[in-house]
Amino acid sequence: MKYILLLFLLTSCTAYQHLKKAEKHTQKAIAKGATIQRDTLQISISDTVTDIDTLDNYIRVTKTIRDTLYIQGNTTYIAKSRTEVRQEQKTERKKIKEENKTQRKQVKQKRKASFFYKFRSMFLFFIILGALILSFKLYKKTF
Repeated sequence: MKYILLLFLLTSCTAYQHLKKAEKHTQKAIAKGATIQRDTLQISISDTVTDIDTLDNYIRVTKTIRDTLYIQGNTTYIAKSRTEVRQEQKTERKKIKEENKTQRKQVKQKRKASFFYKFRSMFLFFIILGALILSFKLYKKTF
C-alpha cells in the first residue's frame, strides 16, 4: 500500500506543470491565428479625502478610499471588504425588522378600529358582569 501511494505521488502532475501546458497550448493557438481576449478586467481605484485647515495651516488626511472594480463582459462588480458587507447586511436586517414592525402596528390598529373588535369587547364585558351578578345572588341565597 505504501509503495502504491509513493508511486502515485511521484508520477502525479503539479500545478506548475499544468500551467506550463496551458501556456504551451495558448502559444499554439496564437500561432494558428486565434485572438485571445480577456473577459475580466480589474481596476484598482484609490482616492484620498483631505481636510485643509486655513487657520492652523495644516492638511489632514481624513479618509483613504480604495475600491476594486471587476468588469466581466457587460457587468461591473465592485469589490467590498468584509466590514462593508457586514454593515450592509446589518442595515438590511434593521430595515426588514422596521418594516415588519410597522406592518404589525397597522394590523393592530385596523383590528382595534373595527366594529367587531369593539362589539366583542363589550359582549365579553357584559357576560363577565352577568356572571358576577349571578354568582353574587347565588352566594346570598346560601346564607
